[in-house]
Amino acid sequence: MFFYGMRSAQLPLFVDFCHWPTLKRSREHLSTEAFLDTILLNVRAHSHRFIRFATWDVSDTAMLSIMAGLIGVHAPMLRHVSVHGSPSVYSTYYTGRHHWFPFPFLMRNAPLMSHLEITHLPIETLQSSMRLSSSCLISLTLTASEDFSTQPSSLPAYLIGFEDLILLLRSATNLTNLALYGPVIEFDDDAFIESPSSRVRLPALRTLILHCRQPGYRYHADFLSAITAPVLTRLEIPWHDDLESELPYEDLTSYLFDDQGHHKFASVRHLYLHDSVVKWQLPTRSFIRAFPMVEDVTLGGNDVWKFVAALRGLVCRDGPGANETRPATVAWWFHVRKLTLKDFDLKAWKGCVRGLVIWLAARREQHGERIVVRVEGVALADREHWFLEHLEKLKRYAEVENELSVSG
Repeated sequence: MFFYGMRSAQLPLFVDFCHWPTLKRSREHLSTEAFLDTILLNVRAHSHRFIRFATWDVSDTAMLSIMAGLIGVHAPMLRHVSVHGSPSVYSTYYTGRHHWFPFPFLMRNAPLMSHLEITHLPIETLQSSMRLSSSCLISLTLTASEDFSTQPSSLPAYLIGFEDLILLLRSATNLTNLALYGPVIEFDDDAFIESPSSRVRLPALRTLILHCRQPGYRYHADFLSAITAPVLTRLEIPWHDDLESELPYEDLTSYLFDDQGHHKFASVRHLYLHDSVVKWQLPTRSFIRAFPMVEDVTLGGNDVWKFVAALRGLVCRDGPGANETRPATVAWWFHVRKLTLKDFDLKAWKGCVRGLVIWLAARREQHGERIVVRVEGVALADREHWFLEHLEKLKRYAEVENELSVSG
């Protein structure tokens, strides 16, 4: 490695650490981890040439040794960082023999880093004086485990504190893509959450993905309340927060609107919701009103029949026939060009078709165009004919794409 580094001294480096299995105690002296300190010394000496840095399929101990060994490096050419640990690396980080350490490339030492992916590895600052920063960051993807059984005390494996994330986002003025999978954010400071300093404007953000099947208390609400994204075009916010501690009849969708009641994310064109709405607390009509310009909507689970019912309810009947309908309000998603329905209960299919026909007929009357309706999911073989029979009724009003698979 030393000689390779010397011979390629003028070339950029793509550094990958991969395929290092967990140590076997009886053969530790033969493991590549036995030479890791020496390898890291050589790698550190060439950090000024890094273009890409990646780790995957390595043991927890190797992962932590590698990342800790890169603290303090200067990587002025580094663009892409991809760190993929196993779900257990989170608990190993906090309970193992390694000292806690900050993430090595977020301390203004990689000024050109544009793409960052981190899976399961915590992002610690350790000191209040540390400030995460990455001014050239364009894409940030963080993934935390949702298998709580692998974590100490069965707690969520948060990757980053809310305040640290806000500080990082505030520095990333060019960020266009933000994806958070699992319980990434730890909301541990109520005073900061409620303070004006928790707010951040993301002027370039175009894609925001929040996928967390068990979001906990106000996970979506607190984060979406904190951000402003004037050019956001794609938003994915499936599943809803834990509502057990909320008032039962209070509309909790204020995080989708600003203080004046205007749409915070009015520029969204692509929207994905899945079991995101709850009667009274997270009502469908609030979501419909929040995204007036949406063109491509994906609905999953119970959201399918709930939104269809709401859209049907937004159509006023002036006469006894479905052909004599008109929209009750402009806030009824008349810009939608494609509607995808997925993973829903087939028991509600007949009613969904009836509601869709009414909405689609009224929409066509207003705009004279057909939209695409795509259906995805799984149906039992004995229900296929019944499903297709009702699907045919939609073809008069929409271009239908049937991607339903049959089982049994």
